[in-house]
Amino acid sequence: MPFQLVLNYRRGDAAGNAGRLHEAMAERFGEENVFMDIDTIEPGVDFVEAIEHAVGSCDVFLAMIGQHWLTAADQWGQRRLDHADDFVRLEIEAALRRGIRVIPVLVQDVEMPTADQLADGSEQQQLPLQVRGSVHEPDWSPRNNEVVFSLSTGSGRDIYLYFLDQPGRAPDNLTSGRVAKPTFPAWSDDGARIVFSAEDGIYTMSRNGSALTRLTQGKDLESPSWRPPSR
Repeated sequence: MPFQLVLNYRRGDAAGNAGRLHEAMAERFGEENVFMDIDTIEPGVDFVEAIEHAVGSCDVFLAMIGQHWLTAADQWGQRRLDHADDFVRLEIEAALRRGIRVIPVLVQDVEMPTADQLADGSEQQQLPLQVRGSVHEPDWSPRNNEVVFSLSTGSGRDIYLYFLDQPGRAPDNLTSGRVAKPTFPAWSDDGARIVFSAEDGIYTMSRNGSALTRLTQGKDLESPSWRPPSR
């Protein structure tokens, strides 16, 4: 079975970000294995069943959250997230019910919503990961079922890199106490190593956090990437 993802987003909130992420994921996993815009459902089809079917076939569910994700309202001023038939809400709840790995993708410098801000009594209140904080720059390994991401806690002073490879288990902290403010992680072409930027330079490490090596010194170095192997 191919590795399949669903990308959930609110059109009035982060459509541009979702489009760019969809392109990147489609290039990695194949266009046919990355689903978005589930709300294009044929007239007369039971939309709850359609969503359950689409979400139920995926391995990972990406919930993209931008600045207006929580506050987007309908024509009467009521918050869309509080509607029982809101597509964004229905898709997230379907994924949570089925035990699918749900990864919040925070864009536009937003913080992770708290349980109090989510729909009252909804299963979305399970949305935060097993580690508290704001998730940034997730990158999928060529091994398909592994992801590395940076996570900021509190006011953003504390930032760590985490590694996740199995649904339901807590992510591993790769950098605690070793590197200050690691961000922008990226996998090597073979999925064996990770490169990232930090407060004092560019670093690499093995996928389990070992063999930590600083490549450069200096501040304000962002978005490192691996050069594809020569052919």
